[in-house]
Amino acid sequence: QEGRPATSNRRGVEAWKQVEQAEERLEQRAGQRTRARERRRRRVRVATWTARILLPVVGAAVLVGVLQAEGGDLGGWPRERVIAFLAAVFAVPAALAAWLARREGWPMALAAAVGTFGAQGALVFGVAFVALGLGPQ
Repeated sequence: QEGRPATSNRRGVEAWKQVEQAEERLEQRAGQRTRARERRRRRVRVATWTARILLPVVGAAVLVGVLQAEGGDLGGWPRERVIAFLAAVFAVPAALAAWLARREGWPMALAAAVGTFGAQGALVFGVAFVALGLGPQ
């Protein structure tokens, strides 16, 4: 019977070792999950800012490209089509920018939409039309 306490004590020590190993594995996995979440947040943040920069550039390029293809004037288009085109070319990038900023609250989403609209207007009128001489003659 003297061997019994030693055996049960060994089992108890082994059980505690297993518990400690399990806790270490849980901590390692929690750290891995935390690092993965941080990498994902970083990727989302970079993609969001990249899109915020590219949206007005793409919208302006589409507008200037269509104007150039039409000889610098949309006069040959029906009035409704011109209005729809201009609304879409400015509203779609602004709406996408607002959608991308939605997690930061509605003031930031509104600011992103207005900023995109303004940047696109500046690119179209300031850069393309004035500086580069593209668009209507």
